[in-house]
Order: sequence, then C-alpha cells, then structure tokens
Amino acid sequence: MSHEKGAEDDIFARLHELDLELLVAVQRRGCRDCCGGRLDRADFSRKVRGVSESAERYFETRFALCCSREGCRRRTLPPSLRFLGRRVFAAVAIVAACVAEQAHRRWQEARRIRRWLAWWREDFGGGPRLLELRGRLAVPIDRDALPGSLLAAVQGPTPADRLVRLLALVADVVAPIPHEG
Repeated sequence: MSHEKGAEDDIFARLHELDLELLVAVQRRGCRDCCGGRLDRADFSRKVRGVSESAERYFETRFALCCSREGCRRRTLPPSLRFLGRRVFAAVAIVAACVAEQAHRRWQEARRIRRWLAWWREDFGGGPRLLELRGRLAVPIDRDALPGSLLAAVQGPTPADRLVRLLALVADVVAPIPHEG
C-alpha cells in the first residue's frame, strides 16, 4: 500500500506544481479587463472530496488572483488541473469516476461477461475447486462475489502481485500439475 500512496503523492504534487505554473502565467498577463492592473494573489481555502486524507494537503488552497488597481479589483481564477471549476470533488476523482463508469457500462452490456461471471459463481464456485481454495486461505470467500472476494482474500504488496497470486491459485485448482510418484 505504501507504494501506491507514494505514486498518489507524486501525481498530486505534480498537479499542484502545474497549477502554480498556470497561476504565474496568468499573473504575468495582468488584469483580464485590460485596465493594466497588477494581479495579486488572492487564494482561498477549499475542502476537496474524492482524495485520500494524505493527499488533501495538495488541495487545501485554490489559487486565485485579484486586480490591484482601485476601482477594478476583479478576481481571476487561473485554470486548474486540481479542480474543475466550483466542483467540490478533485478533478482527478471526477475523471476517474467517469472513466470507471463508462468501462463498467461497456462490461455490463457484454454477454460474455455474464458468462464469465456465471463460470466463476457456478462452475468454479459451485464445485470442489472453491472448497479446495477455501482450505488454503485464512479468510472466507463469498461465492456470490467471485472473483472479487477471492482477490480480496489474496495477500500481496501491490495490486499486481495480488492478481498474479490469484491467477496462480486458480490455475492450480483448475488445471493442477500432476505429481509424479
């Protein structure tokens, strides 16, 4: 999990840096109302949703600018890679949720997926294969939630390691290597 957290911090730190670069670029241009005024920092705090507690520090402040010229004082919000306008969820969370939903819809529409799920729950989960795996693992496996419950039961330092271990377990009970003897 620490590896994933490090990658998450890298991404959010980079988005924060890029937002700062955008702020500086907009600030250099001056007031958008062509009054010629200097733009000063006028950041405000934000309480973001959709990121882990450890990543919230990269989203605490929404960068903003305000014209310094008396009589103008127009606020300017530079573009942001961390926020999508006034939305309370982090931009990355919105994008990830939308992509996941689109993928989910595509998979749900596929008849093949239903057949695969039926194999997991009926053929694999309804016979001796699942019983054998339950004997090897210390945590219970919910037949109706296969293969997700099996993946949750497998230990490993990264999601990729857990997936490989799941596949190795399943391969061993689906087509075991005969022992010589």
